[in-house]
Amino acid sequence: MFSVTMGSNDFINNYLAPAVLIDEMNLASPELFVTTLMSKFREQLTRLYNLGARKIVVTNVGPIGCIPSQRDTKPSCG
Repeated sequence: MFSVTMGSNDFINNYLAPAVLIDEMNLASPELFVTTLMSKFREQLTRLYNLGARKIVVTNVGPIGCIPSQRDTKPSCG
């Protein structure tokens, strides 16, 4: 059995990192970012399958508003 998990860091590092760490001019739109991320995710799952994996558990990203850095600035986790 294979466990595949996508964490909130995949989103944090693109959108919530301090401006010093990212060049805002090169920041993808949320729609493009999600589309690209899901395309790569699909490729990886297909690769696992082609290598023989048949039992794959995929977990979801938790609510972004519940990560500590967001909870501290915008208490909206419920």
